[in-house]
Amino acid sequence: MDNTRKGQLFHLTFWGAALLYVWVIAMLWLGPEWGMSGRTYFFVAILPAVVGVVSMAAAVGLYMDLYQDDS
Repeated sequence: MDNTRKGQLFHLTFWGAALLYVWVIAMLWLGPEWGMSGRTYFFVAILPAVVGVVSMAAAVGLYMDLYQDDS
């Protein structure tokens, strides 16, 4: 994979993780107020948090790979 594609994937995974983190913070705050059931809370708050962590890990890996090639 070339560095241009890695850069695009880095930006996609980084901003995707950031968007998911904002969503999760909002849902963790508002979910109990809205009286969500446990299953709904899992799918709208907990699962996106896990996907955000995986996305951020991929972004960090891509970042390290991109800048390792520069040195």
